[in-house]
Amino acid sequence: GILKLQIIVDRCSIELFINGGKYTMTALIFPKYQGYQIELSIDGEDILLNYLELMLFSM
Repeated sequence: GILKLQIIVDRCSIELFINGGKYTMTALIFPKYQGYQIELSIDGEDILLNYLELMLFSM
């Protein structure tokens, strides 16, 4: 199926909104370094990415 994901990352948390907020997830993170790397994977499935928009906010 098709999913719309909105992912918001700040210094110590990640917020995930799926299909306009129908499903959500929040996770606390404690990175050891300041870097920007995003990885999206689904075990055993192919992914087709139709659109990607990245916005950098001051942190």
